[in-house]
Amino acid sequence: EIQSINITMNNLPYKSQNDFRARRINGHLMNQNLNKEVLLVGRVVENGPEYSIVEASDGQNVRVKMSSGNTYTSSHVEVAGKIQKDERGLFIYEHLSRDFGDSFDFESYDQLVGLMNGKFNHLF
Repeated sequence: EIQSINITMNNLPYKSQNDFRARRINGHLMNQNLNKEVLLVGRVVENGPEYSIVEASDGQNVRVKMSSGNTYTSSHVEVAGKIQKDERGLFIYEHLSRDFGDSFDFESYDQLVGLMNGKFNHLF
């Protein structure tokens, strides 16, 4: 359920890369992870300058507040960030992202996310 990820520590509130630990989620798990660090894999639906829309593995659209100057260059991405809430609802405040190419098996990944946050959460 919680995984480590290698990140560049520029302008992030962590002392080292080992301090960043995040839960893999889908759109359904946004509410229960408010103010927590998360990893979301999804398909880019809308690539905006400030906010983008990413379709999570369960088909729900998730709003992502982009890092300054960032843009997605593939149709699938992994976003690492913190879930926050504003007047428009929940969104992920992106710390970083990485391209996941133009083909991804969402069905299998969503099953994995379900197991990591459900029956087998004690292993993660």
